[in-house]
Amino acid sequence: MTDIKEETGEFLLTGQGIARIGGQTYEQLVESVIREAMQRMGPRPVLSAQGADLVDGPSEFEGLSIGALDRAFLATRDLLVEAGLEAVTLGRVVEIAGLTPVEALILCRHLPTPSALIAEVFERLNAPLMETLSKAAVEQGSVLDNLESIGRSWFEMACRDVPLYLVYIDVIRMRIPTGKVDPTLVELLVRQNSKKQAIFSGLLAEGQMRGEVRAGKVEVMMATLIGCFHGMLLILSNPQQLVAAGVYAEDVIEETIWVMIGGLRPHP
Repeated sequence: MTDIKEETGEFLLTGQGIARIGGQTYEQLVESVIREAMQRMGPRPVLSAQGADLVDGPSEFEGLSIGALDRAFLATRDLLVEAGLEAVTLGRVVEIAGLTPVEALILCRHLPTPSALIAEVFERLNAPLMETLSKAAVEQGSVLDNLESIGRSWFEMACRDVPLYLVYIDVIRMRIPTGKVDPTLVELLVRQNSKKQAIFSGLLAEGQMRGEVRAGKVEVMMATLIGCFHGMLLILSNPQQLVAAGVYAEDVIEETIWVMIGGLRPHP
């Protein structure tokens, strides 16, 4: 291991590689190299017109292995949950994920900003739910059955990573101080959320026309359903408290779905 004094600002080599070059930290170095390389390569669209298209495979990230993608997204996820939005930077993600310079350049050409990385992580989190919603929108079966399937898919999705989903909710509701949230990120996530709300509204309205769903203002019903989902996740975010009270998460989920679907049925 070569260890030159850091004060010189020249370089510092350790067992983990270059830690400082020209007075820059490793993170600053990576970001400056990425910026320069991207300027040479020219601009590229960050996201496709339909964000969920990016979920189905690595084809949108040609030249980057699935393993490298997974490490990059996991690093982004960990930073979001453990340190917050401001902690997510390109250099930090590259460093934590252990990407090679080539992998870093490919990743950052496709997702050139922290907001793009965060939006992609949230899109992948929501992908199973969006698939269920899309199927429900064209299904000819019972509206209430479709709504129950959506509820179960939503819970399964969120329960896979409750801490990350709670961060997602905070950004959507803009509970995080506005100065800490890139308006572009908020716009992307609000657009995602609007698609969910449109499908929910359409299903509820169809259920009312079929006589499966009771009369009432669709917007109020939709807001109540989404509130139930989010409230459920807040309960599940503290499993220790549930266990201490002798309550199992599976039972709470089943009871919540039963109450929600039962409350939508027409009054006798």
